[in-house]
Amino acid sequence: MKEIIKTAYRIFSKYKAARPLDICTECCMNINNEALLASLPVHDIPKDLLGKYNDEASTGKTPISELKHFLPRYIELASHFQFPSHSPELSFKRLTPFDKSEWTSAELTFLNRFSLEYFKYCLSIYPLPTEYEGIDSILIMLWLGSFDIDTLLE
Repeated sequence: MKEIIKTAYRIFSKYKAARPLDICTECCMNINNEALLASLPVHDIPKDLLGKYNDEASTGKTPISELKHFLPRYIELASHFQFPSHSPELSFKRLTPFDKSEWTSAELTFLNRFSLEYFKYCLSIYPLPTEYEGIDSILIMLWLGSFDIDTLLE
């Protein structure tokens, strides 16, 4: 998984998050935390801060460059079973509204590789190192994130 994580940071390094971020700062996230989230290097974003961003109110379709900016950290956290959400299944929910045409060929290839390698990794260490999660949570997480789970199930 280390190589997958390094590749994620390399592929998505060109994307930046522009303020205001796609998060409610009226009541969901403090404006100072929104500013902190936008300014931190991606690999330094705390799980709880990214989790708040992931779980709180947004427009429903985050700008694609903002999503791609944060995506390596989502992948890194999930790879260590430190899910950036109150529920592992929702960890990649911000990916759902995007069409494949909004991704480069290299990005799509990487996302497919990530989902396959991550699922194989989960199977290789099963039972998972989280006391309440089973392999079904991982499958649902990937499915809700619009990853191709048909290939995983085969």
